[in-house]
Amino acid sequence: MILLDTHVWVWWVQGAPRLDPKVIAYLDAMPPKCVGVSAISCWEVAMLVRHKRLVLPVDPDVWIRDALSDPRVEVLPITHTVAISAALLPERHKDPADRILIAHALIDGHQLISEDDRIHSYTEVTVLRPAALTGISQH
Repeated sequence: MILLDTHVWVWWVQGAPRLDPKVIAYLDAMPPKCVGVSAISCWEVAMLVRHKRLVLPVDPDVWIRDALSDPRVEVLPITHTVAISAALLPERHKDPADRILIAHALIDGHQLISEDDRIHSYTEVTVLRPAALTGISQH
């Protein structure tokens, strides 16, 4: 399973130009339950909309429900183990949502897909840029 950072999840669902069409095609071809989305990403999407940092075509609850109904997506719950692991991570990144994502990757051995350089500083987990999924040349 690959785990998507919130921004990558949004870009994929929205077909955003920030995500190369080859990456979208790669994710679209994933088998059922092979794309992980943390429950914290649902919270983060709702907060981004609330603070007007993200505009969705529908209400966040509808968007999230529809996005999570994709058969390729598996929602990863925030267990006590994930919460504790996130709290104990080195302080290279202070964003609690991103720390939860890193903890998911660490505990479950998932590759985390993100453009966030601060997340890439965690060498304890495998973090890839979206382009790495398809071998696209990164500039």
